[in-house]
Amino acid sequence: MKKILLLLVLFTGMVNAQIINIPDANFKAKLIALGIDTSGNGEIDVFETTFVNQLHLENSNINNLIGIAAFTN
Repeated sequence: MKKILLLLVLFTGMVNAQIINIPDANFKAKLIALGIDTSGNGEIDVFETTFVNQLHLENSNINNLIGIAAFTN
């Protein structure tokens, strides 16, 4: 019963997750290529950033890092 409740809470949190504004297409593409978009919806949300503690963005042609503030770890 506890596992079902935990899954329900996690699913509910994922459904209501806030999408992060990432205007630089290269930055967003790199984050998706790194596997940060765990939901597979083509967007990065706050919930997905909680598990990230390193970002390797070299050679990615990124011009704008708007959205990086959401990566708090």
